[in-house]
Amino acid sequence: MIELVRLGREERVLEYKRSSPFAEIRQKIIRTALAMANCRDGGTIVVGVCEQSAGRFIPEGMTSADLATYDPDQIQEAINQHADPYVRSEVHRILADGKEFVAIVVHEFDEVPVICKKDGSQLRRGAVYTRSYQKPETCEVRSQTEMREILELAVDNARRWCQNRAGGIRRPEVPETVGGPLAVPSVASAEQIREGLKQSPHWKVIVRPRTFDAQLIPELPDCWKIIEPCAVSLRGWDFPHIDRSNRANGNDWIASWCDFMGHGEYWRFFQSGQFVHLSSFREDAWPNALQTALGRVLEKPPIGEEPAGCVDVVEALFRLTEVHEFAARLCQRMALEGEAEITVVWEQVRSRILTVLEFSRAWWGYYPSAEDRLEYSRELPVTSIVGNSAGLALDAALWFFHRFQWNDPNRTVLQNDQQKLLTRNLR
Repeated sequence: MIELVRLGREERVLEYKRSSPFAEIRQKIIRTALAMANCRDGGTIVVGVCEQSAGRFIPEGMTSADLATYDPDQIQEAINQHADPYVRSEVHRILADGKEFVAIVVHEFDEVPVICKKDGSQLRRGAVYTRSYQKPETCEVRSQTEMREILELAVDNARRWCQNRAGGIRRPEVPETVGGPLAVPSVASAEQIREGLKQSPHWKVIVRPRTFDAQLIPELPDCWKIIEPCAVSLRGWDFPHIDRSNRANGNDWIASWCDFMGHGEYWRFFQSGQFVHLSSFREDAWPNALQTALGRVLEKPPIGEEPAGCVDVVEALFRLTEVHEFAARLCQRMALEGEAEITVVWEQVRSRILTVLEFSRAWWGYYPSAEDRLEYSRELPVTSIVGNSAGLALDAALWFFHRFQWNDPNRTVLQNDQQKLLTRNLR
C-alpha cells in the first residue's frame, strides 16, 4: 500500500483525500466507496495526500487529530448506511516516510451491483455510482457502456460462483480482488522495453485457447473491451498492467508497455485470443535484494558460482496467482469452451537463488537454479481454470520451487500466504 501513497496521481481505482476529520469528508468517502464497489477489483481511498497542482499529489500525511477520527467500525457503518446491498471495506493505517495515512480498501460487489439507498449532501437515493474511465472521478452511471460493464461483472461473478459450486470448490468468503494504480508513462519506447526484457532475466506468460481461430475476436477494438476488465489488481499493481499512455493497435493485436521504477512490462493480446506477456523480475528493482538474500543463508555459494539475482518465494507465488486469476477471467470474458493453455517461463535464471526476503520468516537454505530456462505449461479444461485458479497457481509455484532444489515446501503455508493476497490482508 505504500506504493499507492507514493504514486502521486489518482487513477480509476485510486482516490486521494487531504488530511481531514472523517466527518468533514464523510459524504465524499461514502460516494467513492459505492462507486468503487461497482468496479472490477474495487479500489482504494488514501487519506493524507494533498493535491499540489492539477493532477499532481503530494503525500503530506495526516495530523494526529484527524487520524483519531478514522474508526474502522464507524467508517464501515457509515458506508453501509447508504449501500444496498452491503459494501465490503477495510481500513488500514499506513506509515510511509515517517508520515501516517489511512487507506480505505473497497472490494468489488459479491453478487449484485451496489445502489445508493439513502439521500445525502452528495448522494442520491436510487443512484448507481461508478468510476469514470475518462478521468479519475466518481460519477453516476450515465451511459449504456458503463451500465453494461457493471452488469457483465455481475454475470462473471455469478458464473464463477456456479462453476465453483459445480466443481465442489468452496467459494472464498472474502472477495478476491482489490484495486491498483496505473504506472507513470514510460520514457522508453515499446521496442526498447521489449528487447531489453528479452536480453535480461524475465518472466514470459502465454495464455491461449487450445483451438486456434485467427478471428476469434472479430473486431480489433473488441480486444481492449475484453482485456481491460480482466486485469487483476490484488496488491497495488495490475496484471497485466494496462497503461493509459503507452498502448498500440497492430495488424491483429493490441499492446501496452511500461517502465516504472526499474520494473518493465510488455504484452500483446491477439484477435486469436492469445495473450503474451513479458516482464522483469520485480526483485531486480528492489534495493539490496540479493545482498539481503545472501545474508540469510548459512552456507556460502560455491566458488565461481556467485548468484547474480534472487527470486522471492512470496513474490513468485503472488505473481503466479495473479496470472492464473487473469487466465480465468480471460476465459470467461471470451466465453471459451473446451481447453486453454497456460504457459509460464522464467528465462535466464541459472544465476538466481530462491529466497524469502521477509525477515520475520526463517530461511537458511541455499537454493539455486540448475537450469537457465524453466518452462511450466499446462493444457487445462476451461472449467478447471475458472473454478480453481488459486489451486492451479499453487501447483505452478511448487513446480518452480522444486526446480530451485527446494524439495519440501509446505503447501499449507503457501496456501495461507495466497489467501492473504486474495483477501487483501497483506499487512
